[in-house]
Amino acid sequence: MEIFRTLLVLALTFFVLGPALLLVEYYIQGPVAFGQLLPISFLAMFFFAYSMAAIRILKYLIQEQPKQIVGFYLISKVFQLLLCVLIFIVYAIFVKTNLHAFAINLLVFYITTLIFMTIYNVRIEHKMKKNSCLD
Repeated sequence: MEIFRTLLVLALTFFVLGPALLLVEYYIQGPVAFGQLLPISFLAMFFFAYSMAAIRILKYLIQEQPKQIVGFYLISKVFQLLLCVLIFIVYAIFVKTNLHAFAINLLVFYITTLIFMTIYNVRIEHKMKKNSCLD
């Protein structure tokens, strides 16, 4: 149930973040900003899927291999950064328009996901320590 609630909060965050980014870009660029509609949707789906996978892997590690959690934190952050760089490179090669707007959108989604996952990981780690102290 906790995973569902966590993913619901993340989905609502992205649901608000996407239109907010589009409105800011529309205010700055005008109607050209609507070209970022599809990329913003893709970024929201990508970061949500990535977060969902990371939460599921973390849940598995907590149950099966709790000593591997710190390594997973580090690998997860590096992998997320590399995927973001890869997404930007692919966008720059194939789309070639509105690179600044896409880079800003990518950065905002990256930082939002990074903050969200860090808070989630700290809460899980705190619960694990609290439960181990009770044993």
